Amino acid sequence: MQICLEAGLDSTVAVSTLGSGKALGWSAVLGRLAYSGTARTVEPSSLIATPAAPLRRMMLEDKELAVALLTAIGRMTAARLDDTRYQLVGVMGHPGEPGDTAPAG
Repeated sequence: MQICLEAGLDSTVAVSTLGSGKALGWSAVLGRLAYSGTARTVEPSSLIATPAAPLRRMMLEDKELAVALLTAIGRMTAARLDDTRYQLVGVMGHPGEPGDTAPAG
């Protein structure tokens, strides 16, 4: 499955690819009303949708569930942030020596 962002009026660009068993749409669990991207499958897929509001209610009632879900979301977010950093290094090149700063302007 690909995660895509709008890249113009009628175009999207894939910014990430998710494999089997990966989650998306997790921002709704955190109360975000608007998604930051869209998803499209690139091969036949089976997906499970869970409405956010009932899940948030369950998390309020079951603190262990809340901790487990928020921990998983945090780990997933950190892994995707790492992936984004690696993509940026690939696009922008390798940074200089530690302590170097980019020229201003």
